[in-house]
Amino acid sequence: MKKFSDINFGEISAEAEREHNPKLIEDGFVDLNKIEDEALNGKRFLFLGYKGSGKSSIGERIDLTQGGKYNRFVRKVSLADFPFTPFSKIVKGDMEPEAKFPTAWSWILLIYAIESFSKDAATFHPELSDFSVAIQAFKDLGISPDASPASIARTSSKNSFTVKLPYNLFEAKSETGQTKNLDDIFNFVSSLKAFIVGTRSPNRH
Repeated sequence: MKKFSDINFGEISAEAEREHNPKLIEDGFVDLNKIEDEALNGKRFLFLGYKGSGKSSIGERIDLTQGGKYNRFVRKVSLADFPFTPFSKIVKGDMEPEAKFPTAWSWILLIYAIESFSKDAATFHPELSDFSVAIQAFKDLGISPDASPASIARTSSKNSFTVKLPYNLFEAKSETGQTKNLDDIFNFVSSLKAFIVGTRSPNRH
């Protein structure tokens, strides 16, 4: 019979537990309402909860159990020490935060999405050569590969930072048919979303 002191209740955080006792992440995870399967195979992609409710545990478990599989591509990023002041300056201009912040988050997440597909040999895009050009352009901008969200935010918020992709890769046009300024991330994100929609893979990202 085990004593109470013999029970391993885990570490103070999922990150610490992954580092010191990864076996507990695998065997001690209680999957309420099949939330892990929903995260891996379902339609829901955002999980909210109070501190200590298990959000990080879901991420650490998926990274630990799926990251080594050939048909799964997992990227774990941390928002620790995220610089919210530079983040608020990614999208220039006098727009309200309600318009600027979703675009700024889209910018960061789109970079990670394209990076993930670039590591997948089964990735298909109708303009695969343009896809490769986009990857190289992000590297030239200093925001890829494997940059942290904090690094992307700081780099993208600089006054000297402009989005310039070679060969007019992404051409954004207004409703009047006039070409928009793609140096503006607000306009560029819209074009980038339209571009990435054409990406296909039999694997899960």
